[in-house]
Amino acid sequence: MGGQYDANTSPPRGPNVLLRDAAVGYSNRLKSAYKQKDRVLATAEGREEELHAYQNAHGTWRFYRTLCQVRFGYLSFLVVMVLLMFSFTLLMEIFFAIFLPSAKYDDYYTVRAVVSLILLPIVLFFLSYIFEEASRLFVDALNKSDGSLPNFRLALAVVIHYLRHRTELAEPEESGDQAPVDDNANEGGDELRRTRSSRTGILHQRTSLLLTAKNDPFLDDDKDEEDEAWERKEAAAEQAQAQAIEATETRSARLSAVGEVPQKKTALNRWMRAKAAVKTTLLIKKKRFPQIFGRAFRKFISGFVVVSLIFFSSSFIIGTFVTGGSFKLGPFDNSTELVSNELKTTHGLSASITVNGKIISFDDTSEYAACSVSYDGLSVLDLALMADAVYGTTTKIQKDAMENRFNGTELEDWKYVARNNESTDGQNWMEVYFPAVNMTVIAVRGTASATDALEDMHFWFGICIMQAINVFVPFLKQLPRAFVVRLLSMNLISAIMPSPVFTDLLNHAVDTRARVGDNLVITGHSLGGAIAAMIGAKTKTSAVSFSGPGLLYSLGRFDISAQDVRDYVLTMKPRKDIVPRVDELGGLVQEIRCKRPSPMGCHSTSTHLCELYFSCGDPRQRNWSTNEKCIEYGNLPSGDDDDDE
Repeated sequence: MGGQYDANTSPPRGPNVLLRDAAVGYSNRLKSAYKQKDRVLATAEGREEELHAYQNAHGTWRFYRTLCQVRFGYLSFLVVMVLLMFSFTLLMEIFFAIFLPSAKYDDYYTVRAVVSLILLPIVLFFLSYIFEEASRLFVDALNKSDGSLPNFRLALAVVIHYLRHRTELAEPEESGDQAPVDDNANEGGDELRRTRSSRTGILHQRTSLLLTAKNDPFLDDDKDEEDEAWERKEAAAEQAQAQAIEATETRSARLSAVGEVPQKKTALNRWMRAKAAVKTTLLIKKKRFPQIFGRAFRKFISGFVVVSLIFFSSSFIIGTFVTGGSFKLGPFDNSTELVSNELKTTHGLSASITVNGKIISFDDTSEYAACSVSYDGLSVLDLALMADAVYGTTTKIQKDAMENRFNGTELEDWKYVARNNESTDGQNWMEVYFPAVNMTVIAVRGTASATDALEDMHFWFGICIMQAINVFVPFLKQLPRAFVVRLLSMNLISAIMPSPVFTDLLNHAVDTRARVGDNLVITGHSLGGAIAAMIGAKTKTSAVSFSGPGLLYSLGRFDISAQDVRDYVLTMKPRKDIVPRVDELGGLVQEIRCKRPSPMGCHSTSTHLCELYFSCGDPRQRNWSTNEKCIEYGNLPSGDDDDDE
C-alpha cells in the first residue's frame, strides 16, 4: 500500500514504460527480420529471388527518380532564366539612369549618376553570387550521380529522417511517472532501477541499430568521424608546414643578421612560399565556397555586352530610318466627277463569291471593323493623318501638314493649341482643337532619332530580351503574368531612376483632360503610339496607337491596369510589322494588311495611311490621286494571304 508492492507482482507500468516496451519489441522484431533475411540470402534461391525483386524495384524507382529530376531540372531552369532576365534588366536600368539623354534634364542628375556608379560594384557582387548559385543548382539538377545536390539533399535527408523516426528520437520523460517508494522498499526499488537501466541500455543499443540501418538511403555511416579525421589530418599538415616555414624564416633572419645568407637558400625560401601559396589555392578550390565572379557570370557579362550592342544597333537603325510628316495630298477638289472616280478606284465592285447558289459581290479591298469607329466625328484615318503630321521637326512643318490634310474639309477650322517645349521636353507632341466637332487631339511623335531609340530600349529592353530568348527556349508562358509584370517593373530601384521622358506630356494630358472632359483623343505612331496608349489608360481617355508596342507586360513599369488598357486603347497593327510584337497588345487590336515586303516598310506611317484609305475610303473627299506613295502602294501585289500564317 502507498508505494509498496509485492516482489511477486509486476511493477507499476506508466505510459513511458509502455512506450519503452513497445520500442524494445519493435527493435526485437526488426532484429529477427534481419536474421530471417540473412538466412534466406544464404541460399541460391533466396539470392536469385532477392535480385529479381531488387531489379523490379530499381526500374520503378529509376523512372520515378528521372521524372522528379526532370521536374526539378525544369524548375531550376526557370529560376536561372528569371535571374538572367532580372540581371539584364537591372544592369540596363543602371546604365539608362546615367546615360539616358532625357535623364540629363533632371535636377538631381549628378547625384543620381554618382549614386548609381557607387552602387554598381555592389550590384555586380550581388548578381554574381545569385547567378553562380542558380547556375550551379541547374547543373547539379542535371547530374544523376548521388550527392550531386549535397546541401539540398542533406537538408531533405534530415527532414525525412525526422519524419520517419520522430517517435524513436523522443526522449522518455520518466520523472513524472515514477511511483513513490518508501524506505522499506529500497531493495525492491534498486532491483527495479537495475531492470530499467538494463532495458534502457538494450533500448538505446537496438534503437541505434534501427536508426543506422544500412538500407536507409539517407544515412551515411561514419561520415562525421571521417570528416573529423580528415580535418585533423589537414590541420596537422598545415601546422607542420607553417612550423617549417617559420623555422626556415627564423634561420634566414638569424643568418641575415650576421651577413651569411646564401643566395640559394633565399631563392629556396621564395619557392617554398610560392609552393605553399599554390597548395592553399588548390585547397580552397576544392572547397564548395559561394562563387563570386565565376565562369558563368563572366560569360553572362560577355553575353550582356553583345546582346546590348545588337539591340542598340537595331533600335538605332529603326530610329534613323523611320520618317514621317512628308505625306502630301493633292489640292482639295470635292467635285462629283473626281469623287466618283476616286470611289471607283478604291472601292470598285471587282470580286464576287457564290454562296448557296447565289452570287455575292464585294470590294476587292479589305473593309476593317475599325473603319466604322468614330470619336465624335473623327475617324481612324483622321487620327492617322495627325499621327504622321506630328513628325514635323518644327511648328511650321506641323501646321503646313495640318493645312494640307484638313483645309477644305468640314474640319478646316482646326486650331493649333500647343506643343512640347523644344528645349527641355524629350517627347515631341502637339495639341489640336477641332471646333466643328468639339474634339481635342493630342498627337505624340514616335521614334525618329537615336535618342528616341534609346527611350524605346529603356521602356521595353527587359521584355524584348525575354521574348527573344523565348523564341528558342519557350519559358515565358510558364511564368505567371503577374510575376513577370512585377519583375519588369523595377520598383527595387525606382527611387534612383530619373523621371520618365513622358512626364511633361502626362501632366499636360491630365490638365487637358480636366479642361475638356471626354472630348479628348490621344494618338501616336510607334513609340508615340505606346505612350499615347499608356497615357490614355492612365487618364481613362480614348487612345489610338499605330504600330505601337504592347503594354500588358509593362503594366507595372507604367503603373497602369490591364482593365484600363482594355477599355480605352485601340491599336492598328500591320501584318509583318515587328514593333507591335514587342510586349503584348491589349485592348482592341485591328490587324491590317501590309503589301510591302519588309517589316520596316510595314512599320511606316505611309503604310497605315494608304492601307486605311484603300480599305476604309475617305468620307472627307480629300484628293489622294496625286500622292506618289499611295500610287506605288496600290500597284504592289497583295501577297498577304492569311492562310499562309
